[in-house]
Amino acid sequence: MVVLTKHLYALDEVKINLLLSLLEKKDFNKVIFWSAEIFHSGFLRELLDYIWQIYYDFYALFSNIKQYKITCKIKNFQKNNNFQEIIKLMYILFQLQAYCEIFIIRNMLKPLKFAKINKFEKVFIIIESLIKEKKINPIYNYLKETLKINETLTIKQYNLMIQRIDKNNTCFKRNNMYSQTLPQLLNHLFRTIHIEIKKPTKKRLKKIPTLHFKYYEKLINTENIEITKILHHKRHYELDDLTCVFSLCRDEMSMPLSHIFWYHWEYYCQKTPYWSDKFKEFQVKWDHEKKSALFSQDSELDTFHEKYDYDLDELPYEISYKSIKTFNNKNILDFLYLYFDIINLPLKKNKIDIKKIIKY
Repeated sequence: MVVLTKHLYALDEVKINLLLSLLEKKDFNKVIFWSAEIFHSGFLRELLDYIWQIYYDFYALFSNIKQYKITCKIKNFQKNNNFQEIIKLMYILFQLQAYCEIFIIRNMLKPLKFAKINKFEKVFIIIESLIKEKKINPIYNYLKETLKINETLTIKQYNLMIQRIDKNNTCFKRNNMYSQTLPQLLNHLFRTIHIEIKKPTKKRLKKIPTLHFKYYEKLINTENIEITKILHHKRHYELDDLTCVFSLCRDEMSMPLSHIFWYHWEYYCQKTPYWSDKFKEFQVKWDHEKKSALFSQDSELDTFHEKYDYDLDELPYEISYKSIKTFNNKNILDFLYLYFDIINLPLKKNKIDIKKIIKY
């Protein structure tokens, strides 16, 4: 189901645009805008999980920034809830070269079916032989399957295999700040065994300019702005056309996103922490059939609108368009070819589904 953010963008589309703005590397204020939209909507846990997801899918493979630096920024953020720590972290990722190999492996390899796995030791002997043949598809599918069955045993047998390959290799240790183990394991494996990956040249990272912090302060400052003019002033960016490359919640809805935006926005904001606090203030109930908010008295409805309503009826089309625009047909290859010069995978030995619509 569509979930609308503080400024009435679809949450899943905001997250995708955060990824796209990082990979684009043209406008860091755009990165701040999309990440701040998630944060100030109240989705703190979702933002941190998504940062880790992006890190392991696009940056961890051969980044010259170690994981502990990312962890340090996130821990600093969690101590004081200061969003500037997230901005600093994003600026690190903004400067790094991105790689799409882990993303492709996790999202585009065709699934394989295996017989029931009983002995993990034998499975990892098979994986070891597959590594020598550079057959990534079955390697990935075996790891995915064993993790489903028993994560602890998978990690144990994986590390024994890594030591058999080379005793000097460092064993895998899970990052408990991120819930998903598979992308972490894949990054460790490919860094360890060097499957046809071209390493980037190391470069010194620049310190974030103060102008970006000034942009953020301006972005969140609502002093002297009437509630009905908030969207006029705070919707700085529109959705990227490549948003439609990914599976979107809007495509699963029975009504257009524009209809949701104009006529049912309160209903689709009810799970957004920023808005749920305001609905609780007025003890709002919900008509799930009509997808509308129910107030106990008309006076309560009037007060709510005076305090919080954006008055969408008076919103210029160019402002509303930024979140409800329709997209031209694009596919995952448009995304890959735009942001990545080289795909360092032995494609001939792996079946990749280029028609798959990816949920990200």
